[in-house]
Amino acid sequence: MGLPCFKILDCWFHYFAVEEHLRKELSKEEWEQTFVRPGKPKMVALAEGIAAARKGPVAEGENRFSYRDIGTHMRDIKKIAMNPEDVHVLFHKYFMEQDIEGLGSLFDENAMFIPGKNLDPVFGRENIKQALQQYFDSPAAIENLSKSIHQNGDIALVKSAWRIQTDDGSIEGVALEVMKRLPDGTWVYIIDNPYGI
Repeated sequence: MGLPCFKILDCWFHYFAVEEHLRKELSKEEWEQTFVRPGKPKMVALAEGIAAARKGPVAEGENRFSYRDIGTHMRDIKKIAMNPEDVHVLFHKYFMEQDIEGLGSLFDENAMFIPGKNLDPVFGRENIKQALQQYFDSPAAIENLSKSIHQNGDIALVKSAWRIQTDDGSIEGVALEVMKRLPDGTWVYIIDNPYGI
């Protein structure tokens, strides 16, 4: 059957636990051949590809250039949210990976985060990252239970139910969120009120 495309993790992570599934299905060698294989920097691979193309047709059996080389480092680039739904998908991904920089990238530079009842709001991306760090103190898994998105132009109002499961039990809430589309087309939180208070 052959090996899967090296982009499969990026394409399918938000539909099911693709990495977990593939780690069970592939041998260690197959995993490394598909996902860990060291690649050339994108610019080097691109330059080599252009040079190879200028040389003319590839002779049978000759392997001058591989699209795999160009894409090897693509999975290291942070994903971007191109709609409000993507913000939730990426929040889940970054939370599960305990990627605080990734989570921070989902907030506007001047966003507001409301950490809980009777707690002062937190303002600004860097302060929000510090507030979110507490969720990584013990192993936790997040689950999005439902959501409702109402978009008006470059602004979206989102209501979403969620649950975080830890070794000590679970916490859940219904978040009220305001997102906005930035000039580059990406979406970010401007207000995140995870407990809806």
